[in-house]
Amino acid sequence: MEWITGKIYRTRISRAHTGRLSDISIEDCQALLGRVNEFYVPALNDAPHVLVHGDLQASNIIVNKDVDVEWCVLLVATPYQRN
Repeated sequence: MEWITGKIYRTRISRAHTGRLSDISIEDCQALLGRVNEFYVPALNDAPHVLVHGDLQASNIIVNKDVDVEWCVLLVATPYQRN
């Protein structure tokens, strides 16, 4: 969970604060951060593979007509290695 939230802070919120994300507002970034718990699956921490999305942004999320998240696209499965 810390990695995900840290990634949002590093790649979205900090860039939005400096104006380097012209199509995404700080509020959008904070909304994404607020929804992480909906998609975080702790059981995957012990799985043999993890899901990685290095470019999570609004254009990679598919929602239905009620604005419920249906899919997150561009996911890549990578071998999981514990440190």
